[in-house]
Parts: sequence; C-alpha cells; structure tokens
Amino acid sequence: MNIEHQRVNSIGDLKRLRLVYLDSLIHQQELYLELMVQKSKYYIIKVEDSLAGYFILYQDKTIVEFYLDNHHVKDDQAIFKEIIQSLKVKSIICKSYDHLLMKLSIEQFRTSKALGYLFRDDIQHRDFSQDESVTTRKAEKQDLPHIVKLKEGVFESNEEIVSYIDKKKILIFEKGDRLLGFGIHSRTVEDRD
Repeated sequence: MNIEHQRVNSIGDLKRLRLVYLDSLIHQQELYLELMVQKSKYYIIKVEDSLAGYFILYQDKTIVEFYLDNHHVKDDQAIFKEIIQSLKVKSIICKSYDHLLMKLSIEQFRTSKALGYLFRDDIQHRDFSQDESVTTRKAEKQDLPHIVKLKEGVFESNEEIVSYIDKKKILIFEKGDRLLGFGIHSRTVEDRD
C-alpha cells in the first residue's frame, strides 16, 4: 500500500474534510486545542493517490488532529504508523471523545497521560436568577488596566488583550462602577456554528 502525506498551505485547504471530522465528534472542539491547531502545520493523507484524510502537526512533533474517511479507516493502523515513523512524531494530544485517534495513539505508544479534564454541564434546564444590576458591555481600550489585573493567565501579553478588544471579543461585566469580571466571546472554529 502506497501511503503519502503532503503538507498544505493553510487550514483552509482542509476545510471540507475538517468539517466532516468535527461533525463526527460527540462534543464541540475545545478552544485549547483549536489554539494549537491555528499554530500548526497541516497535511493531507493520500493512499494509492486517493485522498484519504488529514492530520495536523503542532510544533513538528505532536499530532493534535487525525482524520480518515470511512473508506480508509480499515487501514488506520498502517497509515498512522507510517505518519508517526516518517515524521518522527513524539506525542499525540487527543480528545477523549475522538475514538479513532485515541485507539491509534494507545496502540502506537502504549501509554497515555491526562493533560486536563473537561467537565461539561448541560445548562438548558436550569433556572438562573439574574441580578438586574449587573451589566454587560464590549470592552474598550480604557478597560485594559482592569483586565490586566484580572487576567490570571488567560492572556500571554497585553498586546493579546488589545487584539481581543480591537476585535470586540471581550465582554465586561460590571455592577455599578465596579468591574466584576470579563469574558471572551469567540467562535472556536471559524465557518462552523
């Protein structure tokens, strides 16, 4: 079997396959992983000159996404092993609900380690009492010093905060003149609802 991988220029080159992959997952993509994806290299997988799937490689050594179409899943181990060996992949960061990548990772590396735990809570049936005196607004540049005091590792730099403010992605929560906190409003995966 002839297995090849080819680097593509941008994540947009994977758009169709990636949407199929993301739609196949039982949970939404996590922002933590999506930020890694945005700083990664993108590859398509070909088997016998036929497009079989894609993978995303973070920092030249860690796979953060791996997808094969239904026709090629039967050869998943051989395809995965070829990629791991040819690119000298050292690790996989895998969502626990990505069953194919989890299975392949454990088969290939024989070890696993939890990097974090995700707690999802379905809130659609809860009754939240809302304090009418708490207001929400989009952050402005004059809010920067207040956000910096509260950022607690959310942002790597003040420049990153300014970028989020400029893009109107930070919400400010206030009660009267007192800042209670802030939130980030951002689509995790572009072009996806």
